[in-house]
Amino acid sequence: MVLFGCRNSEPNVKSNITVSLHPHKYLVDKISGNLFDVEVLVPPGADHETYDPTPAQFARISSSSLYFANGHLSFEEAWLPNIRSNNPLLKIVDLSEGIELIEGDGHMHGDHHHATADPHFWLSASGIKVMATNVYRALCTSFPENEAGFTANYKMLNQSLDSLNLAITNKLLPYEGQSFMIFHPALTYFAADYNMHQVAIEVDGKAPSLKGLQKFIDIAKQENIKVVLIQAQYDKENAINIAKEANAKVVSFDPVAYDWIKNMSEISDVIASSLKQ
Repeated sequence: MVLFGCRNSEPNVKSNITVSLHPHKYLVDKISGNLFDVEVLVPPGADHETYDPTPAQFARISSSSLYFANGHLSFEEAWLPNIRSNNPLLKIVDLSEGIELIEGDGHMHGDHHHATADPHFWLSASGIKVMATNVYRALCTSFPENEAGFTANYKMLNQSLDSLNLAITNKLLPYEGQSFMIFHPALTYFAADYNMHQVAIEVDGKAPSLKGLQKFIDIAKQENIKVVLIQAQYDKENAINIAKEANAKVVSFDPVAYDWIKNMSEISDVIASSLKQ
């Protein structure tokens, strides 16, 4: 009974942190050494463009020490003012700070609208390194007693990110300037990193018309595109129709998968294999 009482009296040493996406949790876990309980707002399988946090999630945000926002995501733009007003002491970190944003035409997703900046910078080696630095600095500022551990973990993560970037660079070097096709334009920054061209089927957040489909079928045939990438959160029908007519195949991927390094390695493998003659 005495031992049981002692265990119950121990304080919970883990602080709560909230992030928007699973790749953000990956960064926090790697840099902190799993020191924190990390709440991810967008659950697996949900659309990160249009997600509406639940009342329970809003309640958990109020008990968080930090909130890491991706920046420029439509659902964040819709809900961050509310989160700030209801949690004035919560430190909100914009992970897009310092990233060289790629501008594009805004496009609709249900009731939400993208700002002009493309928000998918976490799907690139250059973007994720800046985001990792932002996570590291925020953790050191908020929890200075753990800075030595954060610094060691941050250096190891950077080495892993650099190694992956070098591997992808070597893998895609023979295909510089070539095109790959994707339904939603989520790999804009990835394409820029490796000097490739992303052909996005979705136009202004909408599926193409019948005439538009024919245009993408023609592009796929002309550029010998053999794979059409589709995010797991989107309907595959239009991608399947284009792939069928172009004698290509549809490959699904998850842009918000937790294991960032594994996910990006697999995406680059798919693109490289699709471009081999």
